[in-house]
Amino acid sequence: MPRPKSVATLITETKTAMKVLSIYRPEFDQIITIYCQLLHQYDTLNRKYVNNGMEYEVYTKTGVKKAPIVTTLESLRKDIAAYAVYLGLTPSGLKTINKESGGPIKKVSKLEMVLMDIEEGGKRQKQ
Repeated sequence: MPRPKSVATLITETKTAMKVLSIYRPEFDQIITIYCQLLHQYDTLNRKYVNNGMEYEVYTKTGVKKAPIVTTLESLRKDIAAYAVYLGLTPSGLKTINKESGGPIKKVSKLEMVLMDIEEGGKRQKQ
């Protein structure tokens, strides 16, 4: 199983996806970072869960219970889904953003994406 993607890689991929949908704004960077950290945590824990034989239940003195890692994975999954909706990365989230912005947003060409990346890099260097 390959290593999980880094948070930085996930951030880049998320921003690219949002740029393709024409919904990216730098003001979303903090939320994007949190979303990508959750994705990274989920991927890391899920790999641990799979590598440990996918033990769903644990035996305790009081009986059988759901394994804590399963509960954590379920919670992360819900949080990730919520953030994806907020960022417009799901069909329903994108539909809401399109409604609020007054209609469907035009797709960004690859050239426009490259130019936005160059512009964003220039802004970061000036800071």
